[in-house]
Amino acid sequence: MRRVALPFVALALLVGGVLTAGAIAGSPPGPAVGVTAAPGPFSAAIGWTMDSAGSVVVEYGVDDRYGVWADPVVTTVPGSGSVTLTGLEPSTRYRFRLTAKSRPIVGRSVVTGSFVTAPYPSATTAAISGSGAVPAAPPSSAPSRTGERQITGSAAVTAARAGGPALLTVNGAPIFPRIVWEQCPGTWRDSIAAGVNVFLGIGCKLPGTALEGLAGHALSTHDIGLTGAGPSTIGWHQPDEPDWRATTGNALTRRQVPGRVTFLTLTDKFSSRKAPPAGGRGIYPGLFASADVIGFDSYPLEERCRPDTLHEVYDLQRELVALVPNKPTFQWIESGPMEKCFRYDPTPAIVRAETWLAIAGGAVGIGYFPGLWEPQMRQAVALLNRDLVALAPAILGTVGTGSADASSGIKVGVRHHGGATYVIAVNPRLTSRTARITVPGLDGRALSVFGEDRTVAATGNTIAETFPALAVRIFILPPTGP
Repeated sequence: MRRVALPFVALALLVGGVLTAGAIAGSPPGPAVGVTAAPGPFSAAIGWTMDSAGSVVVEYGVDDRYGVWADPVVTTVPGSGSVTLTGLEPSTRYRFRLTAKSRPIVGRSVVTGSFVTAPYPSATTAAISGSGAVPAAPPSSAPSRTGERQITGSAAVTAARAGGPALLTVNGAPIFPRIVWEQCPGTWRDSIAAGVNVFLGIGCKLPGTALEGLAGHALSTHDIGLTGAGPSTIGWHQPDEPDWRATTGNALTRRQVPGRVTFLTLTDKFSSRKAPPAGGRGIYPGLFASADVIGFDSYPLEERCRPDTLHEVYDLQRELVALVPNKPTFQWIESGPMEKCFRYDPTPAIVRAETWLAIAGGAVGIGYFPGLWEPQMRQAVALLNRDLVALAPAILGTVGTGSADASSGIKVGVRHHGGATYVIAVNPRLTSRTARITVPGLDGRALSVFGEDRTVAATGNTIAETFPALAVRIFILPPTGP
C-alpha cells in the first residue's frame, strides 16, 4: 500500500544510515516513535521510544527484501525499548523496518532505516555453541570495546542454545562461515568482495604471519603445526582429507587452546553410502575428536562425473550431522573445474543448488573449492553469499521438520527464527519436478518466496510447487505479530 509521511515520528541519526517514516494509508494514526540503531560487528541494537502502549516488531536484511524478524516486543505503558538483531556480518550495510502498533486504539507507524556494521574486531575469540554441548570448563564473558561479548574458557564449548544446532561463534556471536582453502594474498580482495569470510590457511608458501593482512576484513586459521595467532586468526585447520591415509583414529594432533577452534575436512568415506577408507570406518570417531568444526567434500560432478547424484550433497550432510551432533558441520561445494571430469563443470546454477542442498541438510557453513573463479562464477558466488548473509540468522536458527513426497525427489530443510518458519526446498535434478511439501504449523497460511515477488498459499500444512531444474525455493511463513 501507499505510505504517507508522519510528521510526528521522531527520527534519530544513524551513523552511516538513513531513517524514513510512514504509515499505511487509510489506517488510524500510529504512535509517535523515535528510533536509534547501535551496530557492532555481529549484532545491532535497535532502540525506540513510543508515546503509547503497544507492540513493536523489527524486520531486517541486506536489502529491501528483509527476510528476518527479531522477536516482537509488547509494552503495557508508553516508554522506551529495544531489540538486538543477531547473526550480522561485519562491515555490511543492513536495512530494517520497524512497525509500531498502538493500544488500545490500533494505529500503526512504520520506520525504515539502515546501518553499517563495524569491521571485524582486532581481538577475536572463537568457540562452539550448541544444544548438545557439554562445557568442559565454565565459560565467562566480558564486553569488548565494540560491545560484543567475548567468550573465554574451553575452545570447544560454550553455553547451549536450546533446540539449535551446534554453531561456530566469534566473540560470543554465531557466524555462518563461507570458506576458501589456502589462497594466495593476491586473490584475497576478490574473495572478500565475493563474500568469503573465513580463509583456511595461506597459499604461495608464505609464512602464517602473512594472514595478518586479513585483519579487519575476514577471519583465518593456521596450519595445525603452527603456533601463535594474529589479529585475524580464530584457530587451526587439520591436514586436508586425512582419512585417505589414516590407519587409526589417533592419527591427528588435537590442539585445545581457550578461545581457539580447529577445522577438519574429510572425504565422504565416513558415509555408509560410500566405500570405507583403507583404515576402516572405525577411524572416524577419533578423527572427529581432533577438531571442533567438521566438514567434508564429495563433488558429484568433478569427482564422480555423476550429475544424477547431486541429491547426495543433502543426504551426506544429514548423515554427518547425525554422526557429530555436538559440532558445527560444513561442506565444500565444487565451484570450478578440477580437471578430473571433462564432461561436466559446475555452473552457477549447480553451485547454488549444491549450497542450499547442504544447508537444507544441516550445514552451518559452506566452503568453495576451487576458490579461484572466472568473472561469471565470481559474480554468482557473490550473489549467493549475499543471500546467505541476509538469511544467516534464520539458517542458524532452530531446526524444524518437513518433507516432500518421495516421488518428487525434492529435498527439504526447515528452520525457525524470530517466530518465522523457513522452508528450504531444492530440486537436485536436471529436469523439472512438481512436489507437495508438508511442514507442521503452516495451517493454511500464505508464505512468501524469498527473492521473488509472490506468495504461495498452503493447503493445511502442505505447499504445492513446481520446481524447474536445479531450482531453489525458500518459503517464509512470517511470524504472527501481537
